[in-house]
Amino acid sequence: MESLQKNDKLRKQADRSDHHLSALITGIMKTRETRLMMADLVPEIIYAWAGSSRIKKKIAGQTDVFIKKMLLGSTNGSPDITLNSLLEDPEFMSMLTRFLPEAMGEIVDAFNAVSRNFESVSDEDREVFFSKILKGLSSSRLGESLTLLLKTVNQGYQTNPNYLKEKCGPALVSWLEALDVGEIRDFLDHSRDDIQGIVSMLVDTLYKYPSKLVLFLSFIADAVNTLADSSAEFIAMLNKISPDLLTDVAFSVFRTVDGKSVGKLINEGAEIIRKLHAGSALIADPGTTQLPMDLSKFLGDVLSVLDGDTLWKAKVAIAEEQEIISKVFYAVLKENPERLERRMIRYATVKNSTLRSLTHRLSSVDQLPDEKVADAVENSLKNIDTQDAAEVINLFCLLLNKVRSLKPAIIADIASQFIESIDLFEVQDNLNWLSDDLAEPLLPLGRILAPKLVKGLCRALAPRDDEHETEAEEARQMLRSLLMTEEVIS
Repeated sequence: MESLQKNDKLRKQADRSDHHLSALITGIMKTRETRLMMADLVPEIIYAWAGSSRIKKKIAGQTDVFIKKMLLGSTNGSPDITLNSLLEDPEFMSMLTRFLPEAMGEIVDAFNAVSRNFESVSDEDREVFFSKILKGLSSSRLGESLTLLLKTVNQGYQTNPNYLKEKCGPALVSWLEALDVGEIRDFLDHSRDDIQGIVSMLVDTLYKYPSKLVLFLSFIADAVNTLADSSAEFIAMLNKISPDLLTDVAFSVFRTVDGKSVGKLINEGAEIIRKLHAGSALIADPGTTQLPMDLSKFLGDVLSVLDGDTLWKAKVAIAEEQEIISKVFYAVLKENPERLERRMIRYATVKNSTLRSLTHRLSSVDQLPDEKVADAVENSLKNIDTQDAAEVINLFCLLLNKVRSLKPAIIADIASQFIESIDLFEVQDNLNWLSDDLAEPLLPLGRILAPKLVKGLCRALAPRDDEHETEAEEARQMLRSLLMTEEVIS
């Protein structure tokens, strides 16, 4: 009994479903778009049936006229039904929503079937197929479709916060599971040279037509100008907002940024870097890391094709261009003395911010317990590789000694040229007023430094039994002679 009731219920549901489907098909067939399509499609089928038979062709011709008259004729005053007007009918939309998901699946299956057998299609038909698809997918249609889709999703969010996850999540998972990522990888591996070939063809074509190349390059200026104009318009619009409202909006946007999420991102990024560093040591031979080997090969490949002379010429050119830019910049500033004066005045203000930042850093250290500060400084100093630092000085001195031995006059010549370029009278005037103006303010500092320096000098010149004693004795004699022959001014 229960089985009969269940079968009867299923039969009623099937009948109701068939009724809805037939109503749906009837509604679609009545639309103008469908009638136009049928007016083109049906005659093609009839003429294909007629073939070369004269009788069938005559029947096909009369049938063609009749069908077009029926499909494209007058609607007897009734409003012309379009697909858009049909979709505005709530009853039709209710029926459509029941069958559309399955229909979309069938459309996707059909598209996949076409794609699988697309190799047998001629190049001309394939080109026509894709051109019609691209023509049909106009930007306005896609924009309207996206708007309607987002509107539907937003309505779903009003009742279900997990609407998108529940509706699209399983489909996306199924799509990802069915997706053959290996084919994508193979495509990228196989298509690299092919894509490079396409690029080479396009470049060669542009080379054959210099005017096209020039016009393409001119688009860069248009893009920059458009971006600059658009940015200026947008910023000008922001500048029309009152300072308090603009600041409130800006900080409201800033407050919505989740600092914890940013912190987690930094943590994970730092962990990735740490793991790469540790992994480089783990996968390499003992006592070395993988990075130097791979980096050495990479740089070797780069340097093998790099034109060093051209690279250095480019560096020199960039440096000279920077010099020209700086020269032109200050030349323009000199034309407007007030602007140059403001720049000079505000330069100190910018540096004050840097000094205050340094002060804040040092004050934060000063707030720590003395023992912790001492331990931190001690550990920091211990981490300094003094041998490497000393080696830098050793190598620098060795380099100067080599240069001096091969070119004895070079240091003296450079120093002489430098001194000759200095205006010694201006330097003397500077030292005169500096000594007069700073003597009194620097006296407390001098009282601290001078005794230390004199004591250190005396200890350095004191007699010692070492290899430097001869020069030290000469210095003591010269100092003694100076002090005994010169009158001491108090």
